Amino acid sequence: METLTVIKLQVPALLRKTFLSTNPIESIFDKVRNTSKRVKNWNSGINQVARWSATALLAAEEKFRTVKGYKDIPALINQLKTFNLQEQLVAA
Repeated sequence: METLTVIKLQVPALLRKTFLSTNPIESIFDKVRNTSKRVKNWNSGINQVARWSATALLAAEEKFRTVKGYKDIPALINQLKTFNLQEQLVAA
């Protein structure tokens, strides 16, 4: 996330610190990469890739609680739902 976007959305400090780093998303990509490189038989192309990726993401989801400020994520989701980008652009 862009620094100004995180500030404008009033993301709590601990969660903001997490979002200012790319480590969480890189960690997820690493888990998908590690899971998919062990696959020996890619049967039906794209569908199979999507299924293995989804499996890896579900496995990575178990580690999401280690994100600093994870308890504030529901508040961030609510803030995103009510944030009106068009209104913000006109005001700027």
